[in-house]
Amino acid sequence: MIKKHIPNTLTLLNLLCGVIATIFAYNEYYMHAAVFFLSGVTFDFFDGFAARMLNVKSDVGKELDSLADCITSGLLPSMVMFTMMCSSLAGINGDWVADWFPVSWAELASWAAFIIVMFSALRLAKFNLDTRQSESFIGLPTPACGLIVVFLPFLRGVDFMADALNNYWVLLGITLLCSYLLVSEIHLFALKFKNFTWKDNREKWTLIAFSVLMIAVAGWKAFPVIILVYVAMSMVISSRKCACDKKR
Repeated sequence: MIKKHIPNTLTLLNLLCGVIATIFAYNEYYMHAAVFFLSGVTFDFFDGFAARMLNVKSDVGKELDSLADCITSGLLPSMVMFTMMCSSLAGINGDWVADWFPVSWAELASWAAFIIVMFSALRLAKFNLDTRQSESFIGLPTPACGLIVVFLPFLRGVDFMADALNNYWVLLGITLLCSYLLVSEIHLFALKFKNFTWKDNREKWTLIAFSVLMIAVAGWKAFPVIILVYVAMSMVISSRKCACDKKR
C-alpha cells in the first residue's frame, strides 16, 4: 500500500532538507540554511501527523524520525555554531603542529560547536525510551534548540547584540547552555491540543500569539527569542504545579 510509505517519505525529506541546510551553513549562506531548516521541521511535523491519520505507525518510522532529527536539528545547528565560532576567531592564525593534521587553532577551538549534535543524539535516544513525555517534554526538544541556534546569525545585525555574538566565549556559553537544556529534567509544555478552548490551552495560545507578533515585528530574528520565552513560560508553569502539589 502506498499510504504506509507516506510518513517515511516525509521523514526522509526532513533528512534531505537537513543535509542541504548543513551544506549551506558550512558556506555561511545562513538565509538558505534557515529556509531548508524550516522546511525540514515542517516535514518533521507532518510525518507524525500523517502516521497517526493513516494509522501506519511503525518502529522503523520512529527510529528514522530520530535519525532525521539528529541531522536537521542536531548537525545543522552545530555547523551554524561552528562557522560563527570560526568567524569570531578569524584573527587567530597558526596551523596545527602536525603537517598531517592541517587544522588552524581557530577551527580546533570551534569544534566545541559539535557538542550540540552529541547532546541532540543523546536527547533523541532518551526521548525514544522515556514514557513520561507523551503529554509534555522533559528537556528542550531538538527542533527548539535548532530554532535558537540556526537563527542566531541574524541577531548579529542587532546593534546591541553584535559584539556578544561575535565573541567566542559567548558562543561557547550558548552551546553549553543549549546542550544542557537538551538533556535536562526541565518540564516543557507541548503544543498539543485536545480541544481549542482558552481555559484548557491558555499557555499555548499565549505563546502562539506572542510568536505571531514577534515574527511580524522582527522576522527571522524572532525565533531565538520565542524559544527562550517558551522555556521561561514552561519553567514558571512547572514551578506553580510543584507548589500546588506540595500544598495538597
